[in-house]
Amino acid sequence: MENSHNNQQSILPIIQSRPHLLQNYNQHLTTAIQNDYLYHLSLSKKDAFNFSEIKFVCIGGSNDRMKTFAHQLAVQMCQSDDGTTKNEDLLPVERVGDDKRFVLFKVSNRVLVCSHGMGGPSISILLNEVAKLLHYAKAANVLWLRIGSSGGLGVEPGTVIITEESLDGALNPYHETLVLGKTVKRRAVFDKNVCQRLLTLATDELHYPAIIAKTMCCNDFYEGQGRLDGAICEYTVNDKMKFLQRAYKNNVRNMEMESLQFGAFTNHIGIKAATVCAVFLDRLKGDQVSATKDELKEYEQRAIAIVLKFIQQTLAEEEEEEEG
Repeated sequence: MENSHNNQQSILPIIQSRPHLLQNYNQHLTTAIQNDYLYHLSLSKKDAFNFSEIKFVCIGGSNDRMKTFAHQLAVQMCQSDDGTTKNEDLLPVERVGDDKRFVLFKVSNRVLVCSHGMGGPSISILLNEVAKLLHYAKAANVLWLRIGSSGGLGVEPGTVIITEESLDGALNPYHETLVLGKTVKRRAVFDKNVCQRLLTLATDELHYPAIIAKTMCCNDFYEGQGRLDGAICEYTVNDKMKFLQRAYKNNVRNMEMESLQFGAFTNHIGIKAATVCAVFLDRLKGDQVSATKDELKEYEQRAIAIVLKFIQQTLAEEEEEEEG
């Protein structure tokens, strides 16, 4: 099985979560804003005390996907040692906030599950408001995980890509944004140790095809990803294939639209994070998704299962340490 991570010479930094988020990045939060209203979550600073025990933030684009994930996580947390599930009417899952923009679920007071919509601008709003919420809650050492779907490059549908670094649509190794009219660039790298643990779970325990590699994060679904099937296409098949081959040679194995913003944000403020995406098609072979609905559901479930297993093991390890 291909593992392009092992062939890479550069060693990415290990990101250590800071105990209290944002205090060094926005002093206005403590000096000028008395009751911060988190508009898109329909929550405020006054609600933060309900989130002080959160240890994981799990995010994904689709409302339905994250609702499914929250329910599966709750069922997993309620399973007895013999594998049976306790009363599902008492599952530890609570819907919070308002679902007009995003859906949010709190599972067993330890995991916050959120949808983030499509694209960088949408996920940026969620990241800022959830980070502030957890900062006000004084939640410490929180790990953020993104679950997604993607187009692959030279990998089979169903493969799971664990992102070590996200590149932009021009293959630049940073996220670029404008702040007060000035360009700001931030690298989008993910925690090396978390990535390796996720890979081990995927391949050794769940037996899924999975690799650690780079992800190209694009500004849109069609032209930005070199598709030939959009309403506008002003390049040739040869142009497309040359670019995708260049991305492949850069160790890019999948393409999506959120990992760059996610990686740049979490890396910049010192949050441990990882992105786990299922591949729906190989873009070197075409632009249209040809898998059946059942196949796509299975591929998506692989990414979900890896993250569920990771959370289960991590919480079990913490409980053993506390008991010891």
